[in-house]
Amino acid sequence: PVVWTHGRLRCWLGVLFIGSLVLSIYQVNKSPDAAYYLLPSRAWELMAGALLAVLPVRPRTPRWVLTGVGWGGLCAVLAAMFFYQKDTPFPGWAALPPVLGTAAMIWSMGQSEAPSLLRRLLSCRPVVFIGLISYSLYLWHWPLLVYGAYWPERHILWWPWRLGLLALSFVLAVLCWRYVETPFRRRVWCADRRRLFLFGAALPVVCVVAGGAVVKKHGFPGRYAEEIVHIDR
Repeated sequence: PVVWTHGRLRCWLGVLFIGSLVLSIYQVNKSPDAAYYLLPSRAWELMAGALLAVLPVRPRTPRWVLTGVGWGGLCAVLAAMFFYQKDTPFPGWAALPPVLGTAAMIWSMGQSEAPSLLRRLLSCRPVVFIGLISYSLYLWHWPLLVYGAYWPERHILWWPWRLGLLALSFVLAVLCWRYVETPFRRRVWCADRRRLFLFGAALPVVCVVAGGAVVKKHGFPGRYAEEIVHIDR
């Protein structure tokens, strides 16, 4: 059997990281939808976290270096938040500041347990709670804002409506975190490994069957009025 030492693992993760990043940079201009939605061009973002997990801890790193790396990472994330525009090609080069900035913050705080202003800032209860519900919040905010844009009166253009939809996203995210994510993590559902793997294997099968049915039926055009189908043709 192959012995996966940390050095070998870091090497292969680095190769995957660079290969996926190069593909992302190339594809973002050639096929931006594929670059954004498909795994091969986004895998390097996950690889950044995987590399962090296997990097050695260096407790003797000077405090000023850790502080500079941490705050520099935060500045990179904030720059991406406030300066990127709707026409900024993403991922590609534009994904480097938020991804590497996040990695820099995690790395700087993982090298030392000494208290710092950045650690205290990111350890505040509201910030930690947003981190706990972040994935559910990410999943919920998107469909609410997108479908809100299809509302006939275009209320989505008014800031009170946007804030209301974001507030609803928070409520739904908290409910999903409490009643879906937490039971899975605590093994309340699918307590044994066999059930967990069977459930995980069944989900993509259901998605493939459902997607195949949609493709075969050409998107189920019967759900539209005949005039709309005719115009679309």
